[in-house]
Amino acid sequence: MSLENPIVAIVDDNLIDAELIATILKDAKLSTWICYSAESFFREALGRGFDILVIDICLPGENGLSCVRHMNRRTDIGSIVVSGSNDENSYLQALDAGAEMFLSKPIRRQDLLAAIQLVLKKLAARNLQQLRGVQLSLNPSTRLLSTSDGVDVLLTPIETQLLLLLNSKAGEVIPKQAIAEQLHLCHLADPGHRIDVILSRLRKKLHNKAIVSPIKSVSGQGKTCSYKISVIAS
Repeated sequence: MSLENPIVAIVDDNLIDAELIATILKDAKLSTWICYSAESFFREALGRGFDILVIDICLPGENGLSCVRHMNRRTDIGSIVVSGSNDENSYLQALDAGAEMFLSKPIRRQDLLAAIQLVLKKLAARNLQQLRGVQLSLNPSTRLLSTSDGVDVLLTPIETQLLLLLNSKAGEVIPKQAIAEQLHLCHLADPGHRIDVILSRLRKKLHNKAIVSPIKSVSGQGKTCSYKISVIAS
């Protein structure tokens, strides 16, 4: 596989939608292959290469979000979730599952191609980060998250608190309830939703600076910081 000639796997049980996505991508000179269920995708993926997964949420049998969670264990691919529901909950569920992008149906050509380009940039940045061995550091007093090669991101107070909390137990999964208690969010009607919103905004900030987020969602369990971030003492 090569990010210069990416391959896109399309999973959608709606034949018309799947063919539309494939046609848009083929017109853009991208290679594609199609499956109509998560189960058939898993079988095909064993013997076929791909760089980006474009998958519908609603599928027969295992749904698209579950499929993305499985694929999220791989760092060499990116995922785009599509859905007929254009609501914030679907968007947050997609990000929580590990998708890089969310698109609502009907799919528009310009939106799909823009999403593909953004995912490719993220994959390229992830590869470069790994090659360079880029490290992250956080200064709680200035709320600056910095990379070892000189890129800075200004965090909000709540983003800083959340990152410090997850970093304090890097590699461990912290349940949402425990996060809500530590961040004093339990008075809210849905603190878990608030945590997802905070993480969504943080991921966007990092993505805009081509920084791969160290925070991962573990389905049904909570959130984790996948590696230790250096904290700068005041």
